[in-house]
Amino acid sequence: MSKALLIKSYTNLTTGTQGQWNELNMASSYIQGIETGKILEGLTAEKLGALISGVPTPWARAKLFKFALQTLANPDPNINISGLQQFYDMLHGEWRGLLAVIALFPDRIRFSNPVEMNVRGNGYDIAAAFGRMLFEDKDVWSNQDVLAKSPDVQPYIHLIYYRDHLVGGTSPMTGVFTGVSYASLGDDASDINWYRDGKFEDPTAFLSPDQLQKVYLFMKNMNGNLEAFEKKINSQRGDKQLMNIGGFKQMSRKWEQELLYRGGGNLRDKGPIAKYGNLECPFSLLFMSDVPVYLKPDYTFTYTNDGDYKLIGDIQNLLSEDKFVIGWAEDANARPKLSDGPVFYLRVKELRDGSMSYFTLPLSERGIDIFKNNLRGLLGYSDGGNTSLTGVITDAGQLAVTLIVEIDGQKVTLNTREYEIDWMTDQGKVIMWPDFVSEKWNKYYLYSEFTADAQEQFQPVFKWQGEFVRTIDNNFWTGDYQLLLMKTS
Repeated sequence: MSKALLIKSYTNLTTGTQGQWNELNMASSYIQGIETGKILEGLTAEKLGALISGVPTPWARAKLFKFALQTLANPDPNINISGLQQFYDMLHGEWRGLLAVIALFPDRIRFSNPVEMNVRGNGYDIAAAFGRMLFEDKDVWSNQDVLAKSPDVQPYIHLIYYRDHLVGGTSPMTGVFTGVSYASLGDDASDINWYRDGKFEDPTAFLSPDQLQKVYLFMKNMNGNLEAFEKKINSQRGDKQLMNIGGFKQMSRKWEQELLYRGGGNLRDKGPIAKYGNLECPFSLLFMSDVPVYLKPDYTFTYTNDGDYKLIGDIQNLLSEDKFVIGWAEDANARPKLSDGPVFYLRVKELRDGSMSYFTLPLSERGIDIFKNNLRGLLGYSDGGNTSLTGVITDAGQLAVTLIVEIDGQKVTLNTREYEIDWMTDQGKVIMWPDFVSEKWNKYYLYSEFTADAQEQFQPVFKWQGEFVRTIDNNFWTGDYQLLLMKTS
């Protein structure tokens, strides 16, 4: 039978007054000074995690992350550096690793809707029991904006999923924290170099230059929100002691500076940042980002509206929000080739055998409107300058699309967006793109037999002497305009 661990620390605790509740003011020093003896020999995350899994509260994991950041930010020089230092380093690495994934892969990360923990719920309800064990911290784990109006609002947590694998949750003490076990990611995380042995690690040394830029901007933005976040979580404390997140703030800002130093002075201080729309207060405040982008007359972009430029808003929205694309596979020796046709595709070449895959363009309606006259350059049919749309097929069998645009003269890579692929095996189909014409098209067919309740109305686009006919407003001249002209003549 295994023996229970007895905790011994370099630091002594004052016991307080017998028979009444006493505030534990020396918790941090006591925890830092815990002697682990030979436990650290041959230590692994699984081994030490198992040893510390017996803390009698479901919130132990979240609180351990708070203690880790707090201890690493303010180590006690009078205490031996061993103790739980190595374990806290592991938690710190996981915390950074999860934040990097949130910053880089908004298509893979999903925050659940708030999971409420009704403290007045059934005694056998797990969520209700978890809520009751928050004790006096229930207000910190609640939506403070709603709590200010309704004292009956319940604490909640957003669960964090990576491609439908539960990997962590939100915490007012550290922003996010990882779960105890998320080792089942497998091939779904094969391209994340800092996911090792079933855990996230500190990603700093593994980030590519483009990833480094994105994570830096994400952390810089989050750190800019930290003061407002801290004020918000403490806004309904009343007479209770304020929640101290000093360790969170210090370690978050320290990482921002590490990333900046690693960038060697080449990092931009402004750019697109991953967004998550379903977060509630206070996490909507912590991860809030607003980086407006404007479209210039030359169809490049700028962060500054120095003229009558068109507001684009979140430039990430140039990519389609659909969940899938249509794909065609083509052998290297196939003739004729789809690329010789009068339609633009997103092409992905397999380097090993020369085969080619073609995909419908994953652009939003706004993206099509902006790039419609530069699709040849955008898709690599000709030189596209600083703008390009490329794709790769991931190990998970999805199409990962990267859009690079020019903002203020610099190439800026948007967050990769991933799509399920609906492979077409029957070539006898007609695929139609709305609001799109090709210079290669010379024949147009109008299908006019609609049922009474038809939702789609197709209109022809006319050419005259080799040029597309447009109205004075520069819109395509369609059957509607012709009909109107005939009525007025």
